[in-house]
Amino acid sequence: MRLLGWTALIMIVLVSIVFWWTRTVEVVDETYSGVEVQLGPNDTTHAKQVDIHIDGEFKHDMFSKESFTGSITIDGEKHPSDASNTDELTVTFEKEGFTDGNIEYINREQDRITTVGYLNMSDDLSELTIQIMQDRSSKDGPRVTSWTSDDGIIISAPANNGDEAISIANRVMQPVLHDIELK
Repeated sequence: MRLLGWTALIMIVLVSIVFWWTRTVEVVDETYSGVEVQLGPNDTTHAKQVDIHIDGEFKHDMFSKESFTGSITIDGEKHPSDASNTDELTVTFEKEGFTDGNIEYINREQDRITTVGYLNMSDDLSELTIQIMQDRSSKDGPRVTSWTSDDGIIISAPANNGDEAISIANRVMQPVLHDIELK
């Protein structure tokens, strides 16, 4: 009986060590210089320089999806905003690695959920693309936001022009896009 108790204790300790060892947390306080561009024919010439500041922690545990907790500031607009009911944004990535993370939070001032878009990052966090959600609501209908690969807006960094932004987006969004190539 005593041997069984020691064996169970050793197994619990070993499992705990493995779980803790595979858990990674990377603290990021980084400003990226990027480019905002609307996809579609000949739209890369309408590129706009944008700064993205990411301040928080990227986490990965053995039994959970990758996540980010902190704040994201896009061209001077902080998310979550001061009007939200939280000081931190939590983004859970739905695909492999740091891909397809929904950036949204509750905005108390406007009494609605604010959806910014989807965050996609390279595994080493050196490149990013944000798919910006666009309001596609009809005048009298419900509020609808969406993003399409045909005419959606992206912000990619680090980039100096629209072509670089699209190239980064194609690379970091590959698990989401599959065989689609952004243009």
